[in-house]
Amino acid sequence: MRLLIFDGLNLIRRIHAGIPISEADHAEMVVRSCKKSVTKYLGNYSPSHAMFIMEDSGTSWRTRENPEYKKGRSEMPEDLKPNIPLILSALEKISVKSLSVPGIEADDVIATIVKHAAHKKLEAIIISSDTSFCQLVRPGVYSVDAFKKLNRDEKWIEKKFGVKPNKLIDLLSLSGIPALGIKGIPSIGLHTAASLINKYGNLDKVIENSDSISGKVGENIRSNISSLASTKKMVALYQNVEMDSNLNKFRCDRK
Repeated sequence: MRLLIFDGLNLIRRIHAGIPISEADHAEMVVRSCKKSVTKYLGNYSPSHAMFIMEDSGTSWRTRENPEYKKGRSEMPEDLKPNIPLILSALEKISVKSLSVPGIEADDVIATIVKHAAHKKLEAIIISSDTSFCQLVRPGVYSVDAFKKLNRDEKWIEKKFGVKPNKLIDLLSLSGIPALGIKGIPSIGLHTAASLINKYGNLDKVIENSDSISGKVGENIRSNISSLASTKKMVALYQNVEMDSNLNKFRCDRK
């Protein structure tokens, strides 16, 4: 069996951005295009289950812990907001139900669903352009940027980040994710972080051997060791969201 998980707002906003606002029937075109896009993915992957995960309103725990988190992200376009219920209704008609959890980011909901799917022996395919989901990739879990027709498999992830998927959290704990306002160790980017993780094995070993790391890199690690735990918590997708995990509600019935 196969579960297809859509990163809802990621897909909607990309489709919305691709349709000129000058179009007379812009709102209707966005709804039709979202339905057409999801229908195409259902045909391509033939899932037994499908879920469209939305972002609930409210402040996330990451923003409460770090006010700089996603501070530079643009707000949802005003003309798109009234369209969301119409889009979700159109998708439900093709057997794709939506889900959101109050106060929880869609990324964490998706990570939790992937964990539940693994317990039920379901293959999970995440449709999103967000590379955050690369940390979840393993046998039976796939991250696909359908817009670029790109399967972010282990080989792609190693080439992009320099480490295997199961080392991504440790790598990002060192480098941070500047685009999201998550600071890592000063002067350590992805390349340096990958070199350290590959040399020492994991983040704990990097910390354990920090006294032997020379130059500014070693100095900065030693000076910022106390911040690494909180950074790791920020970059790791939370996989234990309290939610209704009954996947039977999301079975595809596409007769």
